Amino acid sequence: MTPPRPTIVVTGATGFAGSHLLSRLSGGDHHVVGWHRPSTTPAPIAGVAWHPVDLLDASLVDRAIEATRPDAVYHLAGASHVGESWRASADHLAIHVRGTHHLLDALRRSDRKSTRLNSSHITISYA
Repeated sequence: MTPPRPTIVVTGATGFAGSHLLSRLSGGDHHVVGWHRPSTTPAPIAGVAWHPVDLLDASLVDRAIEATRPDAVYHLAGASHVGESWRASADHLAIHVRGTHHLLDALRRSDRKSTRLNSSHITISYA
């Protein structure tokens, strides 16, 4: 019996880092799910299932984690423009802090015995 393909979720999948990661993962032997903002429509990528998920909506994040039951999560969502972060600091803090909290909390509550979470310390670009 063939074991099930592992599921990988990529948050921020339409951003710079996320889109590059999807291009590397999409041809592999796993199920790839790209999360994007509900207000956007990403271009189709072979081998990627797109799910609209607002990381600021805790109940939606919970449902998305329960639906996908990921084996690994690459958390790459975030606001990346430093100059803009000073003008709209509340929005940037919300996605970076509350969004990450909602994701980690949903993963903690899920029945997965083990989930790997990968992120990047390079989530901002200097203007």
